[in-house]
Amino acid sequence: MERKKLVEKLSKLSVSSVIFKNNWISLVFDGRHLKNKVVKRHTSLVGNWSRNHNIVFCEADLKKEDVVPILVHETVEKYVAERYGLNVDKESHKIAETVEKKFIASRSWRSHQLRIAENHRRKDYHRKK
Repeated sequence: MERKKLVEKLSKLSVSSVIFKNNWISLVFDGRHLKNKVVKRHTSLVGNWSRNHNIVFCEADLKKEDVVPILVHETVEKYVAERYGLNVDKESHKIAETVEKKFIASRSWRSHQLRIAENHRRKDYHRKK
């Protein structure tokens, strides 16, 4: 399948059966059950994932309501990059962002983005002191 069509197809999918419990994120995407260990740590990125292990990382200072969408994003991004060999910064991120937006559709996406941005502004301010 052409890469552009693959990205469009995967971007139309949603996650289901999302469970975040005991430092593990579990969900279903693209007909597959995905499960990753969650590590919260102080980082310059909001979220990231391991290239060698089933681990996703998220910023330790995030509010509880913002953690799960970030973990959904990172889990989907990791999966599509590894499964389909998509470019992480362009294709995989685009798919993961679209899936994350659908996941939090019941909330305001803009308010979620503003909370994340504010969290990082506060963090950067405290680092510079």
